[in-house]
Amino acid sequence: MSDLLDRHDHLKHVLFNKLGHVLQTVVLTQRGSGEQVVVGNTHLFFHPLASHIRCLKMLIACRQLEIESHEHQMSPIVFCGDFNSHPNSGVMKLLLNRHVDSNNGSTWKHLCTYQWKEGGATGKLRRDVEAIHLELPPSFPKLLSGYQNALPEFTHFIEAFVCTLDYILVTENFACDMKVAPTMLMDDVKRYVAMPNEVMPSDHISLACDLVW
Repeated sequence: MSDLLDRHDHLKHVLFNKLGHVLQTVVLTQRGSGEQVVVGNTHLFFHPLASHIRCLKMLIACRQLEIESHEHQMSPIVFCGDFNSHPNSGVMKLLLNRHVDSNNGSTWKHLCTYQWKEGGATGKLRRDVEAIHLELPPSFPKLLSGYQNALPEFTHFIEAFVCTLDYILVTENFACDMKVAPTMLMDDVKRYVAMPNEVMPSDHISLACDLVW
């Protein structure tokens, strides 16, 4: 990742000067046993041409979660959020398959053409920057979906775009799909055209599942 940023000044400018990153974390402690769980939550950049930026941001977020897990005796992790990424995206391949290949076209398609509209670049865009292979380090624990049997049909619903963008992920310490909250059906939302509406206060649905470790 550092090699890519060294060769792509504009990408570095967007990642660190324009966007920054918000990752909320909290360590929960069970009173009886003293066992701890690291819980993280994030909201990734939305832009449809910024799949590569979301992947790099996710790599940074995972690194921070790993640091906090190690600081608390290798505590298990619950990682949630609006990842603005569909189930077959580079972000989800990185999280669940642990790598994104350099030839993954949908992830790197706009690497050399995406530019920040407000404020512009710090220098000229490089058109010869090559995509890289991204992978989670071996020390980072394997992640699973809290919805093991099937992801919700959608978590975001507006007139122009319907997709699953929100996730609950956990490390292998947890037993998943003990019980998941039912989610809305397409027909439930189509009755009101889209979300939000008079009975649904957000354009995203909430996810909930029981976890046991």
